[in-house]
Amino acid sequence: MNRLEQLRHYCRAYYAGTTQLATSRIARQWMEAGIPAHQAAAWARAGCLPEEALPLIAAGMTPAMVLATDPTTEAEQMQRLADQIDLMRD
Repeated sequence: MNRLEQLRHYCRAYYAGTTQLATSRIARQWMEAGIPAHQAAAWARAGCLPEEALPLIAAGMTPAMVLATDPTTEAEQMQRLADQIDLMRD
């Protein structure tokens, strides 16, 4: 399987697991980081981009742990996601 086919397969699995941060660019970043698509989708549902999540993953954190310790309100989390999406479009 060539790299493009791998990315297509990975994207399908990633998109199936999340509606947040579901772009091919972000899916590619997760794939290149070596994180399985279902785990990447869980981190995306928590609102984390790969560069934010990789140090947490290395420290043994899970998306559930991050969400449990996040002091921001749901509205603030949604605004953070919207801001990240706007940055990705630029």
